[in-house]
Formats: sequence, structure tokens, C-alpha cells
Amino acid sequence: MTTLVDAELRAMLETRAGRVAVDPVAAIADGLRRASTASATRPSARRIVPSLAAFGAVIATVAVIVTLAMPTRWLRDRQR
Repeated sequence: MTTLVDAELRAMLETRAGRVAVDPVAAIADGLRRASTASATRPSARRIVPSLAAFGAVIATVAVIVTLAMPTRWLRDRQR
């Protein structure tokens, strides 16, 4: 196992940093482009919440209908 001295580690990191050429403006533009394409493909809360509310209303309506219909059917079967 090799141990590095702080000066050696610093020199190695500086040489690596010198090889990397990052344009900050290009990096920000790339981030903005990725964020806009991600939000366009991913459903937003503005589209999901009304859909979930409508789905919940349908489920609640079915539950009420089934609850009201069950005792009527049970009484009808019992009278026979």
C-alpha cells in the first residue's frame, strides 16, 4: 500500500484538474436543457392531482353504491 504525501497528492490533483476543461456557461446551459426535457417528459403535479381526485371520486362512488346495494340484496335473499 502506498502512502502519499500531501504535496504529492496536491500535485496529482492539480495535474488532473489541468486536464479537465469545463466551461461554466456550457455546464449551466446543459443543466437547464436537461431540466427542461426532464420536466417535459415527467408528469407534473398539475396533471396528476386532478387525475387522482377523479379516480378517487369514482372509487368512492362505487363503494357507496356497493354498500347501499348489499343490504338490499341480503334482505331479498333472506325473505325467500
